[in-house]
Amino acid sequence: SNSNLASVPVTGVCASGTTWNGSICSSALTASLSANPTTISSGQSSTLTWSSTNATSCSSMGGFSTGGATSGSASTGALTSTQNYQISCTGASGTVNSNIATVTVLQPTISLFADPSRVHAGDMTTIRWSAEQVNSCVVSGPGLSSTALSGTRSIRITAQSSYTITCQ
Repeated sequence: SNSNLASVPVTGVCASGTTWNGSICSSALTASLSANPTTISSGQSSTLTWSSTNATSCSSMGGFSTGGATSGSASTGALTSTQNYQISCTGASGTVNSNIATVTVLQPTISLFADPSRVHAGDMTTIRWSAEQVNSCVVSGPGLSSTALSGTRSIRITAQSSYTITCQ
């Protein structure tokens, strides 16, 4: 028997732009994915764009199709909730996953209250409003006109009155 065998690690010195995978030098495999726009309103869509280097095919990890292409773009379709997307690309040196591209879907919340909501003519009421995840608002009614996203106003009510908030 030969009991004097030793294990010798083998390492490679690879050329620039290549990496050692344990047995051979191979070109670096990369994958990247981006979304534009990254923030949308519910019901809108975003465009996903991907690219890779030294890949022979790329596939989506859900939510859209690459058709196997190593670069390209695709629509998310209409979204109603925030989604994360990623691709996986395969090449001679193995498989690599891209970064995660997130498309945030805004979920607007709007409130408008009168406190108290019932008063006698000539009495005061307080109008309170707020809006989140919107671009702009207009609040209007007798004695009130504002573009603030949130606020409080004390108003003397002289007749039956309606107040509205409209946001985009």
